[in-house]
Amino acid sequence: ERCEDVAHRIFADIHPGMKDGDEIVLPRMSEQRPGMMPGDVRLRLRVQRDGSNEATKRLTRKGDDLHAEITISLREALLGFQRVLRHLDGHPVTVEATGVTKPHDVIKVKKEGMPIRNKDADGDDGVERRYGAMHVKVIVKFPSTLSEEARAWADEVLPIVPARAVSIKICDFWQKTYRWELLIKSKAGRGLRERGLRRLRPSP
Repeated sequence: ERCEDVAHRIFADIHPGMKDGDEIVLPRMSEQRPGMMPGDVRLRLRVQRDGSNEATKRLTRKGDDLHAEITISLREALLGFQRVLRHLDGHPVTVEATGVTKPHDVIKVKKEGMPIRNKDADGDDGVERRYGAMHVKVIVKFPSTLSEEARAWADEVLPIVPARAVSIKICDFWQKTYRWELLIKSKAGRGLRERGLRRLRPSP
């Protein structure tokens, strides 16, 4: 029994939702030897970022979710904002908040992540697809300086944080645990803070 060397063109389908490292198996497409069944061809998917697509630079995939960051001003953080992001296919995604947004808050936009792959429905366009979420982390850009009017407004409107003491535990290099008292004082009208640590007796 003889085998011939024949070149074949093979095709692999990349289905929506496939991840970096996923494997595509083409059964019985490997080389054949006399008296043996041909093996499988296994292709491992490697995802390459498209440098010409701005969305791929801004969006990061984690599982079936997408993650992004946006920067807003202090005014927008206090009064609300609206941003429009472009998805991988170009459709707009609106990210907004109407109340106060804290630095590093994460806004979750449902069904704007990656398609969730259903291996049983690969190639079936009639199956309704599910999608992950998009998580948008908000970076608040604070002003570098304040005018006298702005300082006066902030002093009048923003609440004064009262002095408080917080107990924390700190272990030294000799594995002895001490209890420290953290004192934070606020100076009304000038926005200054004084910080100090006072060592108390060792805790048992």
